This record gives sequence, structure tokens and C-alpha cells, in this order.
Amino acid sequence: MIRIAPIAFLLAAAGVAHAQIVVPPSQKEDGFKNVAPPQATPDPKRQGMLIDRWNQAKAIVDSGVVDEPVRLDEAANAARLERRKALQAELADIEFESLVERDENGRVLPLERPKDYLALERNPLLADETVRRAAREILRHRQDRLMRAIVINADLMQMIDEGAIDRATISNRAAMDNLRQACVVFMNTNSLGDDLDDYGIVDERQDAMHWRIVAKYDEAARRDLVDAAKSGEIGQASALDLMVRYHLREPIGESIMIYQDALRIAGDHLVEIGEQRPPEIGQKYAEAAVRASQATSEQRLTIVRELVHALPFSEKQELLRAAWALR
Repeated sequence: MIRIAPIAFLLAAAGVAHAQIVVPPSQKEDGFKNVAPPQATPDPKRQGMLIDRWNQAKAIVDSGVVDEPVRLDEAANAARLERRKALQAELADIEFESLVERDENGRVLPLERPKDYLALERNPLLADETVRRAAREILRHRQDRLMRAIVINADLMQMIDEGAIDRATISNRAAMDNLRQACVVFMNTNSLGDDLDDYGIVDERQDAMHWRIVAKYDEAARRDLVDAAKSGEIGQASALDLMVRYHLREPIGESIMIYQDALRIAGDHLVEIGEQRPPEIGQKYAEAAVRASQATSEQRLTIVRELVHALPFSEKQELLRAAWALR
């Protein structure tokens, strides 16, 4: 039976209300050492803004503490989008490493990690290591927040991980509506690009370039999906079904990745986690550990998925908590 936590409770548990995350010492970067502030620019106003943003990034790196920022309202978010679009002509001649890679048939290859993560790495305007390090602290905060939502709704994420989106079809409207509700609880209200802007560690051009890298991938992926559906390359699914699946999966891709990362971590620590569980549950871990000992990485992931499928709801949650604590 599908169980969805009340949205207000979920958002509070997921850290959307004011929250503070302290990054464990083992996960923090080395201390802030001998890093110079941004070089001077001809524009004093812009230089002052860069220094302010650099100091904000430095504070995050030094402390390892990420406070939830003040979020923009709907009108301000719309204005940010228009600002990003307005800057595209100015950024058009700046080269960047595209997220779009194609197979031998010219089709867009799926990304191994969320597009926002890759865009952060490939943004040519984010050369300052201080800003990059602060972004990594913010990224950890995002992941912790999303994991809390995943744990609360562990059975829903299991359903999605087992292929519920890939089976979705608009001909079954009731099932599609249920799936859409399930996906909502794993959506981050802000993209990573929005977060970097909200925390004040990137300037308008850096923010617009991040958006540009992601938007170029989205444009190519959507066009490719429609072309593949029309040509009959993707089974019997209609182009509309494929677009619906794409728009269900994309907003929760980060949560899916975090969930699968937790399963992979669990696969490397089955004995350790199992020893902390009740005997009857520990036996299931022990049996999975024997199978996983000679398995490849992907085979081990399958074994952990089978283990999760066999566990009661509360034990699914415990597996995720234990694995995430070991990352």
C-alpha cells in the first residue's frame, strides 16, 4: 500500500524550515589555508560584490556549518529565470564542456550523475576553489536533507527504484496520479544552481552559466527523446508517455542517486550493518553478504535491492540510515 507522509511534516523533516547541518569532521575539507580573495576588477561595485560572495563562501568552508538560506518567493524566482535568460547572449561565446554525449547512433547518453552536479564541475566561470569548496559543503547539506525525506518514505523510493516510472503510461491515469504524488515528496524545491545563488556564493554571470549548461542538456535530451519515440526505437511507448516519464524522473534524479548510493554503501558493509540488527534480520544480511562477497559492483547492488525488498518497512529505514552514516 502506498503511504505518503503529510507534506507539511515531510517538508519540516526534510529541512525546508530553518535548519542547521554541521558537517562531521571526517567529511570536511582541509581547513581554509592561504587562499587569496578574488583578483581586482575594473568595476569597484562588481569587485565589492565578488569580495562579499567570496567571504560568504569562506565562512561556509571554515565552519562546515550550512544554514538554510532565505528562499525566493515565486515572483523573485521568475525574475531570476528572466535574468538568466537575459545573460545568455553575453555568455554565448564562452566555451564549456557539454553534458551531452551521444552513442554510436547519435542518441543522447544518460548521465551517470545529476546534471546540476556535473554543471557545477564544468562551469568555466567557477574557477575560484573557495567557491567550489563552499559549493561542496552546500551539496552535502542538500543530500542530508533529501536523505531524510527518502528514509521517511523508504517504500516509495524503493518502488521508484524498482522501475515504477519506466512502467508509467498516461492510459492508466489513476496509477499515473499516484506515481506523481509519490515523486513529489522526493523533489527538491530548489535546484543546486538555485541553492548556490540563494546562499550568495556565485555572481549573476556564474549563475547564468550554470543554468546555461543544464538547459543545453535538457533541450538536447527532450528533443532526442521525442525523435527516438517517433522512430520506434523505444519499444511501444508513445512520445507522450516518454515525455511524462522524463518529467517525472528528472526532478527526483538527485534523490534516486542518493538512494542508490546508500544501497551501494550498504553492499560494502552488509556484515557490519547486519550485526547491529535483530537476529532474524541479521540473518538476512548474513545471507546477502555471502552472495555479495564474490559479486561485481552492479551484482552487489542487485543483491542489496533484493534484501531491501525482503525487509519490513522499519528495517528498510534502518538500512538507509546505517549506510548513510558510513559514507
